[in-house]
Amino acid sequence: MNLLDRYIARNFLLGMVPVLLLLLVLFSFMALAEELEDVGKGLFTQFDAFMVVLYTAPRRVVDLLPVTTLLGGLFGLGIMANHQELIAARVAGMSQARMAWPILVLTTALVLVVVLLQSFLIPQSERAANRLGTGPGGNPYGCG
Repeated sequence: MNLLDRYIARNFLLGMVPVLLLLLVLFSFMALAEELEDVGKGLFTQFDAFMVVLYTAPRRVVDLLPVTTLLGGLFGLGIMANHQELIAARVAGMSQARMAWPILVLTTALVLVVVLLQSFLIPQSERAANRLGTGPGGNPYGCG
């Protein structure tokens, strides 16, 4: 990857990170509100509710990643377009397909990360959340 490829990929990622954090906090807050309804039923405490939300966060990240990639990518590349950086790359002789290459590589890497998360981390964290118990509803994800 040359310097321009890394710059495009960096802007793409820098657009994704705030969107992912914002959506993750929003959905985790909603999951926490759902879990707090079960506090006091049996041995389920506030700490358990926080831990269930924490343990189920990797699943929420995987669920939010497609939307995050779309919105964050548009945000990051939109900033580049506003500063005419994409036009400068085209004038310098970079084709549209060549500009899409770093995004394709980065997206492939994100897919691999999702597969690894779903194969190893998520099952373990959800088992831990289920061990804590979620009250009579039995929903380990903390949302509808």
